[in-house]
Amino acid sequence: MPNVTGDLTKAKELLRDTDKTVREIEEETGANPKTIYYHAKRIRDAAKEQNESNNELTESLQKTLKDSYDELKRYAAELEQDVAAKDKEIERLHAELTKETHTKTESALPDTSDWKGQHDDVLEKYEYAQIQLTRVEKHAEFDRKEAQDRIDNLLKQLRTEQQRADYHGKRDHYLTELLKLG
Repeated sequence: MPNVTGDLTKAKELLRDTDKTVREIEEETGANPKTIYYHAKRIRDAAKEQNESNNELTESLQKTLKDSYDELKRYAAELEQDVAAKDKEIERLHAELTKETHTKTESALPDTSDWKGQHDDVLEKYEYAQIQLTRVEKHAEFDRKEAQDRIDNLLKQLRTEQQRADYHGKRDHYLTELLKLG
């Protein structure tokens, strides 16, 4: 039995996804043209309303974006002015501080000559102490070597005496054994 209503699901898809006319959709799907007209009105009018709503929303968003952009530009200009003002203030303070430091330094110069003399005395004492320390370290190193040599000699003598004692101990032991046997 032939399908009287045709493929209505496909017709709805074509209405939604294409710009085909009702006649073209009828030929392609075999659906009833009155049914296609009914669904076309509902589907395409809803899509048209959605597009109009989207257009309104898009226009609203574009206006909001433009307003935000303008506000950001004003804010950026204000920030640039603030930064320029702060830079000028920093330069002024730097110049003032440099001038003040220079003035204080020049007024303090006579006191530094006395300090320089004390510094030179301390430096001489430090250098003398370094020389003395170097001498003491060399003496200590020499004493350490001398002590090590003495220890080495004593160890050598101790080993020699131990070898003699071992020899005599063994000899006495052998003699005692020979006496026991004999």
